Formats: sequence, structure tokens, C-alpha cells
Amino acid sequence: MSPCTVRDLKDMKTEYDQFKQELGEIGKFYAEASESGQEVLRAYENLKCIWSS
Repeated sequence: MSPCTVRDLKDMKTEYDQFKQELGEIGKFYAEASESGQEVLRAYENLKCIWSS
């Protein structure tokens, strides 16, 4: 696998930021008690941990 370039990293950051924003928007439509909403929030938290490391 070839090493990431700066452009690749910027593209990944942009994609992650967009994904994070979309998850935030989706999460607004699910109540705290909603099972689907909880799954979305768990996925968001897992991705946040992965991307911040």
C-alpha cells in the first residue's frame, strides 16, 4: 500500500467532517429512547475515537 499524501489526508479529513455533520443531522431526528438513534450515536462515537487517534 502506498503512503498517504497530504492531498489524501485532506480528502480524508473533508470526508470525515462531512460524515460527522451528516451523523449529527441524522441524530437530531432520533429521540434519546429510539434504538436506531442510539445505534447512530454509538457509531458516531466509535468513528470519532478511530479518527481522533
